[in-house]
Amino acid sequence: MNFSLFKSLLFLFLGLGISDVYAQLSQSEVPNWVITPDSKPIVPDLEDISNGYYFESCEYQVNVQSKTRFYRDVKVVFDNAGTESAGQININFNPEYQKVIFHELAVIRNGIRINKLDFKQVKQLSLEDDLTRSIYNGMKSAYFIIDDLRKDDKIISSYSIVGFNSVFQNKFSDSYYLQSYEPIGRVYARYIIPNHRAVKFKTYRNAPNPVVTNNGNDKVYTWDVTGTEKASYSFNTPSWYTNIDYIECSE
Repeated sequence: MNFSLFKSLLFLFLGLGISDVYAQLSQSEVPNWVITPDSKPIVPDLEDISNGYYFESCEYQVNVQSKTRFYRDVKVVFDNAGTESAGQININFNPEYQKVIFHELAVIRNGIRINKLDFKQVKQLSLEDDLTRSIYNGMKSAYFIIDDLRKDDKIISSYSIVGFNSVFQNKFSDSYYLQSYEPIGRVYARYIIPNHRAVKFKTYRNAPNPVVTNNGNDKVYTWDVTGTEKASYSFNTPSWYTNIDYIECSE
């Protein structure tokens, strides 16, 4: 094959691949089924925070019928040491069956909201952790860096990932951690399950049981935990061992 033609075809292929990935990114309002928790986050003991910022709130809401996972995080920078690491936003997804919808990326400074959502600043990274085993998983990361952060800034990010892996033949399963190795002001998890779906939930370690309500055609499972303490960590702990409170569900 002519080398110039080969290069042209290669660049065309790569260009199509990049365009296809970026086609999975869009922006819209927060879905109407998402709710805002009534509870107030608790400011953690800053002596237990090592990165110069802490999570005031971590929210995770799942609508099984629409195959959508919604995320909303609020970070607070309390030390200049956190101005660099707090501004890194990573969203992992598989473009073969998922798309990412951004809702908000903003900085609150002295009560003023500064919009930081700019698709020109999005970087696409491949997450091929299994390449050493000759396995290509196709995972990508939408990567942002928010610059010019200052002490006392509050960073708000929210987005949805739409799409479940069809390999599971429309059977739903999931897990979510209610704790981390640093304290969190509030952790909020909510699952909306159609009444005809037989999804079972299980809690591990000291994770509380959910509050279960009925919302018409759906059953709603909610965890609202404020002032979570950090989990203890020991060196040389086996990779399979989890000492964090978490929940699992499966159909």
